[in-house]
Amino acid sequence: MTEETRADAPDKLDRIQDSIEEQLDAGATAAAVSELSELRLPDQADVIATLGTSNRQKVLGELSESEIANIVEHLDVEDAADALGLIAVHTMARVLEEAPPDVAADVLRAVDWEVARGILARMEDYQTVSQLLLYPDDHAGGLMMPEVVAFDQGITGAHAMQILRESDLPRQNFRQLFAVDREGHLVGRLNMPDLVLSPSSYTIQAIMNPDVFSVETGTDQEEVARLMARYQLR
Repeated sequence: MTEETRADAPDKLDRIQDSIEEQLDAGATAAAVSELSELRLPDQADVIATLGTSNRQKVLGELSESEIANIVEHLDVEDAADALGLIAVHTMARVLEEAPPDVAADVLRAVDWEVARGILARMEDYQTVSQLLLYPDDHAGGLMMPEVVAFDQGITGAHAMQILRESDLPRQNFRQLFAVDREGHLVGRLNMPDLVLSPSSYTIQAIMNPDVFSVETGTDQEEVARLMARYQLR
């Protein structure tokens, strides 16, 4: 059976949303949060976005930082900023540390700068997000995921695997890997299956796909989207 989405069953989601609001109004916060957690993340975000301030605050108070971060990824920037504005600054910092850096940067742009400074000061990895704040959010630099894995094309696959095992980067950063030359220029890309299934003695240069595409950090967002569509990039 195919899992239902909002597009497939809007009436059902509306009924669930009404049920959640009724439970929150009645003080049954735990039951409301339990019902919310059964929804897919995009639908959870829709419900959070439509709740009144008081009920939204009740729900957020029952969720962990990682749960809030997962929902924030599916909220519009303004809704995310409004939601996070209902929780303590130190909690906001932990939530945004759980979120992808580009999402965290978008949210920080949407809040008062003094609040943003307070959040950044409490984030362990504030430098990554701070770098993205240097770029307007409609430029390519503001869309980047700065934590990427790039190997020197001359090292072996075995050495690369050792580097990955010893890395403390989130595992989602390993989905797309890159190769650079001795000067640090991008020369190729490779996926994890390519690295795992190739003979360990092969160099990254032998494993990589040299067909790469890049843009300057100041490239307009619409131009980036046009190029990605043209060349079928993800």
